[in-house]
Amino acid sequence: MPEEGKFHYFRGNDTARHVVNADLYREVVYRELWPGIDVLIQGEGGELKFDWLLLPGAKPEDIGIRYAGADEIRLDADGHLHFVTPYGDLVDLPFTL
Repeated sequence: MPEEGKFHYFRGNDTARHVVNADLYREVVYRELWPGIDVLIQGEGGELKFDWLLLPGAKPEDIGIRYAGADEIRLDADGHLHFVTPYGDLVDLPFTL
């Protein structure tokens, strides 16, 4: 279910690359990124949470992530993963039960 508000993203001067009036979501699930592996991405207030959902028999070593556009990627003392960008920091929160 979309959240209240809209998202706009302008990349450079090429209007074909601009996104306007996109819906906002608190969470998104991408299914079958790799065999038997889904990812749940949740976000709020500049903080991200990536949860990898593995079905029986799925191989965790199949998960691979490449980040582009970050000036720095670092892990803080509390286990938070920080992506430092020219537009601000994004934080991937650690897993909690």
